[in-house]
Amino acid sequence: MAIRRKKTNGHSGKEVQQRIDALRDDLENLQADMRGLFYDAGNEAQARVNGLVIDAKQYAKGKASEVEEWGEENVETVRKSVRTQPLAACAISMSAGALIGALFLRR
Repeated sequence: MAIRRKKTNGHSGKEVQQRIDALRDDLENLQADMRGLFYDAGNEAQARVNGLVIDAKQYAKGKASEVEEWGEENVETVRKSVRTQPLAACAISMSAGALIGALFLRR
């Protein structure tokens, strides 16, 4: 009876383990790179959002100043209109309040 030898691929167990270890190291490095990439992307997104928030605040302040200026210029005209047409003024203010309330409820 002939003794059969186990077929091998020419690599020893030590070489296979070295390749596995190298692959494991490569995967760990890839994970570290991905974490760094996500961290950098998050920081960039946060910086952009902060810039947009600052721009929005400045825009809102500018518009608030414009409304305040318009109100100061037209307060007497509005007072005359309210005195001459109180029911219409009341209906307009109630409609505006309902519209604003509906906008806030949608959020």
